[in-house]
Amino acid sequence: MSVNSFDAASAVLNRGVNVVEASAGTGKTYAIAMLVLRFVVEFEVAVEELLVVSYTRAATEELRSRIRTRLLEARNILTDGSRSGDDPALLAYLDNLPNKALAIARLEIALLDMDRAAVFTIHGFCQRMLQEQALESGQLFDMELTADVSKIRSELVADYWRRQMYELSDFHCSLFLSHFSDPDSLYETVKGVGAEDCIEPADRISVPESLMSVDTALTELVDWWNEKSDALYDSFSKALDEGKFKKPFAENFEQWWQQCGRFFSGTERRLPPRLEFFGRTPLMDELNGTKLRGAAKKEAFLEDFPLADSIVDSFLESCKNAVLVFRINLALELQGGLRERLLSQGRFSFDDLVVSLAQALDGPRREDLQRVLAGRFQVALIDEFQDTDAAQYRIFSSLFGGSSKHHFLYLIGDPKQAIYKFRGADIAAYFQARRSADYLLGLERNYRSNPLLVAAVNRLFLQKEDAFVSPELSYNRVDAAKSGDCWKLWQDDRVQAAMVYCSLESPEEDGVTPWTSGKIRERLELYVAAEIRKLLHGGSLLTDTGEKRGITAGDIAILVRSNKQAESFQESLARGGIPAIVFSRKTVFETPECRDLQRVAEAVAMPSDVRLLRSAMSSRWFGMNGPELYEQVHDEQIMEGWLERFHDYNRLWQEKGFLAMMNSLFVRESVFETLCALPLAERQISNIQHLVELLQEKESADNLHLFHTLQYLATEMESAETHEHAQLRLESDEQAVKVVTMHAVKGLEYPVVFCPYLWYRPGFLKQEKHCISYHDDQNRRVADLGSAHFQKRRETALSEELAEEARLLYVAVTRASSRCYVFWADVRGSRFDMPSSESALAWVLSLQECRGISKQTEGFRQLCVDDSVELQSVSALIEDEPWHVAAAKPPDLSCRVFSRTSLPGEWLMTSYTALAGSGHLLAGGVPEEKVPVSENESPKIHPLPLGAGLGNVVHGLLEDYSFSMLAGETDYETECQGQCSRFGVMAESDQLMNLLRDVTRTPLQRPDGKKMFALSDLHEKDVLKEMPFYFHLREGSTEGINKLLQFSTVVQPVQEKSLQGYLTGFIDLVCRHRGKYYVMDYKTNYLGPYVSDYGEKQLVAAMYDHNYGLQYWIYTLVLHRYLLTTLSGYEYERDFGGVFYLFARGMRPDCPGNGLFSDRPSLDVLDKLYDCLGAK
Repeated sequence: MSVNSFDAASAVLNRGVNVVEASAGTGKTYAIAMLVLRFVVEFEVAVEELLVVSYTRAATEELRSRIRTRLLEARNILTDGSRSGDDPALLAYLDNLPNKALAIARLEIALLDMDRAAVFTIHGFCQRMLQEQALESGQLFDMELTADVSKIRSELVADYWRRQMYELSDFHCSLFLSHFSDPDSLYETVKGVGAEDCIEPADRISVPESLMSVDTALTELVDWWNEKSDALYDSFSKALDEGKFKKPFAENFEQWWQQCGRFFSGTERRLPPRLEFFGRTPLMDELNGTKLRGAAKKEAFLEDFPLADSIVDSFLESCKNAVLVFRINLALELQGGLRERLLSQGRFSFDDLVVSLAQALDGPRREDLQRVLAGRFQVALIDEFQDTDAAQYRIFSSLFGGSSKHHFLYLIGDPKQAIYKFRGADIAAYFQARRSADYLLGLERNYRSNPLLVAAVNRLFLQKEDAFVSPELSYNRVDAAKSGDCWKLWQDDRVQAAMVYCSLESPEEDGVTPWTSGKIRERLELYVAAEIRKLLHGGSLLTDTGEKRGITAGDIAILVRSNKQAESFQESLARGGIPAIVFSRKTVFETPECRDLQRVAEAVAMPSDVRLLRSAMSSRWFGMNGPELYEQVHDEQIMEGWLERFHDYNRLWQEKGFLAMMNSLFVRESVFETLCALPLAERQISNIQHLVELLQEKESADNLHLFHTLQYLATEMESAETHEHAQLRLESDEQAVKVVTMHAVKGLEYPVVFCPYLWYRPGFLKQEKHCISYHDDQNRRVADLGSAHFQKRRETALSEELAEEARLLYVAVTRASSRCYVFWADVRGSRFDMPSSESALAWVLSLQECRGISKQTEGFRQLCVDDSVELQSVSALIEDEPWHVAAAKPPDLSCRVFSRTSLPGEWLMTSYTALAGSGHLLAGGVPEEKVPVSENESPKIHPLPLGAGLGNVVHGLLEDYSFSMLAGETDYETECQGQCSRFGVMAESDQLMNLLRDVTRTPLQRPDGKKMFALSDLHEKDVLKEMPFYFHLREGSTEGINKLLQFSTVVQPVQEKSLQGYLTGFIDLVCRHRGKYYVMDYKTNYLGPYVSDYGEKQLVAAMYDHNYGLQYWIYTLVLHRYLLTTLSGYEYERDFGGVFYLFARGMRPDCPGNGLFSDRPSLDVLDKLYDCLGAK
């Protein structure tokens, strides 16, 4: 069916289904308001019988306002004859009315009834219909609407996890745990499944049935092992002796073989890694290519190996299928169970509203419900229909689109702007509506952009017949409605190009080397900033309805793909003094300022927790860099001052409330003065004040305690629906460059628009391993969770993704009214980004096969047919151009003067670090002795960076993950990279994993040389990591400690000082093995490049140098007193195993004793130490 031009003011209005395609800028909202006017005047339709539906509250409010304004304008023109400045189309329409008096009467009634007008969001419409027709729809009368269902969904997932996992055998449980560590990780693999998606594979079996297949295959594999393992081991041993396998395989073979033996014998139920090596093809990849060249030789070499082949393949396939069944059953349960759980609690989600009404209209009482609802309305105008889905289309087609054609149904939208698939929108539903429409109409005049820009956009999308990929969506040329001079950009009395294509040169001299996505960011930001400077300060003028005016920052928008890119652009512009605002729907609780506020508030609520205080001190509020923070944290006097002030803030919060406390903190710590030195200071301070006001309001309204206030803050930060707390808009925002994501810019327009990321296409779908969503031949949405056709479905999904990327490109280039900048660069792909040659812009210009920026630029050159389109070549070099921004003279600043006062004794907190920090002053420095080691006597340690950062990384991994996981062969590169990123450490993940495997696998050794257990041998229930403690000190001094421990070779005397209050700290590891308790501490000190540099003498020197000896005496005393108090029948000599200090760099399983310092403190000395330190 061809598209017929549609003019809302003059076209014939037809009953039936009318699909109106409204291209960008063609006046869709104007058309809807005009249609409402015509139905009121011509057909005497009451406003409560005229349904108008849009998709957001903001759009609904705008429609309601525009409709009221249109009706009021028409009434005023008809009553007083005022015609100056009015819409010509409206005047022409009113002039042709045959009975103006009747029209005025109908308009008067409509205006009086506007408060009853049926203008809804889609969810508001469904909710109203379900409530008012509860009997016919089979719904409860009173249902609570829930915006965020994540908590209930998490409950469902946890319930499913418990039902399935708790009844499983150890082996079955370990099978699933090897893929999913917890319910959340399981849900992540199915979260892409929609409520009405078909799920593939379509076969439905239960989890127990799938596990029966696993057991059957395992029995066959165990039988093979019992029969063939000895012969296979001999074959492996001979091959290993001859060097026929690669080094990694050879080094790990014995451990792997022993793991397999324990598993097949039943002593260990955890599935061993790399069982596929018992198959011929995977094992071939481990053969040494220098000894066996070519596939034929490798096959011949393995011919005599008694491998499992099909047996192990069958077992692994059954395991894979069981995991898939586990996931499919969760997805099915969520599809039906989430709605059932909500209904049982008397609640609806937003999606449930639409699905429930659609199902009711298909249900047993559908005829009654359709008759009642359809009878309430004569006309239905559905706005933004391209963002519909199958359920929404079923609702409107069943109510107003029947064959009887009693209703006027207008479905208005632009399929070229369907960009919200991630929100559940389904363009296939739009195409279905268009195929079944009685009339296909189009708005074809652009009222937004100047004619030159309209022509440039036409030219771009007419380059390729299938520019939008889908055969059901083609581009129709749009005409410009504005006059020739309107919204043109001028400079030096000359019209400037309306479309500017910017092509970035190759970053290398060869001209063909592509950019990386990381390096190109800075270049784009600098170039865009330079262009904005030219527009603002270069005399460019904008013609607005015949009057010229200068361009302001508020006339300019930068469109990006992500909030991260937006924030980066904002910071870049702010550094140069160009005002910029990120136009975002993020709430104030999602800002960095909120995270800073949370850290400070937590430290105030628990002022004795030194870790929380250190975290608060690292925020931007206090203006410290890394060295400054380190210096203050390790200065006892300064830390005492911080602790004292935060105790004062705590007391003020409890006595006078959150607002009074924060205002005191702002003044006393000069927070706002510190922030004023940073870019975007006005926005940051505004967000902080807004947050403080919101928390104070909540605290006062609900009479919240400190920790309840913190809980409310954490809840709001996690919540996905807190729209009422959007960021406050500042007056200065109106005159700032708007940085907007492409998905958020739809419906907006700006005179000048920069599109620096149109070459970009995300690559997540190419990496997706768990769930692929696509449309099948019947246009049904399907979620493939791992069928045999998974890769083929990925290709279909990638094609659908490219189609949406093309629509997103269209949205971006149609936002400008005067000038649009489109950027192109030859960018190579990465793990998460596709190369620019696979972007939508490359598709539209057929650049997929063009290699090198010079060839690619030719595709843009063909678009430059006249002066209205310009091609700029952007140098790869970053020009160091001055910003020419006048800076205000900074105020004279001076350092604040602090006076130190003593903390009250009962509140004084000290730590081991503060207690031992002065040891060097008395000990006379570091021992000079260094035991020389020959390079040939010892292997080198792992090549990892020096410094405290690595220590933080190692501690983080040992604390956050199980020792068994760290010791295993399975890679945990992602976890290593996460910790390195967190602490700013550049370390190779492979080397880090090797270090941790050595630490967790090396057997501990007593001073007498007897080997004990390794960390990987410990059961999770016998491990307590980062054990916090508070030890009540008696009033005294450090002199007693020095005298008592002077015999120790690893304890330095500490500077004399008085003691009173509490000693606090964290013990890295307290563990239990065979009934004995142990204290352990991890150290990453660098003592030399060889393993033997970590022998007994070197460790004693290091222990003494850092006074770790005093540390372990204190830790032992703390644990001893705790066990003595809490453990019935505890005896130190029997139950305490000792202390181990693990110097990680020097630990190797094949070098027993290296990197290990151990001791078992004397009970007699411990008792005397308690008499010296412990408060009675």
